[in-house]
Amino acid sequence: FFPEPSFGHNPPYGASIHYWLAKKNDSIKLVIKDKDGKIVRTLKEKGKPGINRVWWNLRGDSTKMIVMRTEPRYADWYPMDKNRTRKSTVAPFSILAPPGTYTVEMALGDKKFSKELVVLKDPHSEGSVADIMEQTRLMKQLNKEMNELAGKINKIERIRRQLFDLKAILNPQKNKKKEVLIAIDSIKESFLTLENKMIQLKITGTGQDDVRYPSKLAERIRYLASIVAVSDFPPTDQDMEVHKILQQRLDDCSNELDELLKGKFAAFLKLLSEYKIGPVVTD
Repeated sequence: FFPEPSFGHNPPYGASIHYWLAKKNDSIKLVIKDKDGKIVRTLKEKGKPGINRVWWNLRGDSTKMIVMRTEPRYADWYPMDKNRTRKSTVAPFSILAPPGTYTVEMALGDKKFSKELVVLKDPHSEGSVADIMEQTRLMKQLNKEMNELAGKINKIERIRRQLFDLKAILNPQKNKKKEVLIAIDSIKESFLTLENKMIQLKITGTGQDDVRYPSKLAERIRYLASIVAVSDFPPTDQDMEVHKILQQRLDDCSNELDELLKGKFAAFLKLLSEYKIGPVVTD
């Protein structure tokens, strides 16, 4: 049925935070910290004169966004955005704040305000607070590892995009720059091989891509996080074993990237310098 005035509306999920302003302020920042003083979430708001209410959904800041700057493999037809990027199929995730006491801080000019906020355990949940804290410990590790992996993928994507462009610019001069063009193809393949261990590069988001191609490290960390966070219970032995395997794979990829940047890629940059070609931006 269509809504009636008597239906009413439930409030949004989470905690309501109220503050009063004498005048409009478009740069309100509310910082939520845990009992150890670590930032859990930062909320940016446009405040209006009078009483304002903000809803915190009890989640921390999301993991880094993976920004793809190259087309999916074997899909040159894929339409990129205006800024030549595309969304990754590995979505960011955040951690649901465990029960405990938090502090909400707000700064206006030289004045600072703070207030305690208590998050209670769901009375309907069969998991204990100790169970939830154990679950949260693993979620924090997964959050940290996903941020680390996302940073490495983004670095490789920036490099690969520039290598594609550099080859397109130099290609008309292939007789004069043949050595450089060969080096570009070689270093591109090295980065491609490594990135393909970190994230599935064939997915276009169409058809049966998600089930046709195997998940890689980013997809698996994301999936493990979704499984661990599904209920208020500690991670299973299987969860911990899978996490251990993924940790080792992340370490292997990190070491391989470091070796590639310090070895083959450094030699490639030296070659560009010899031909008086500008450097490739990595950060």
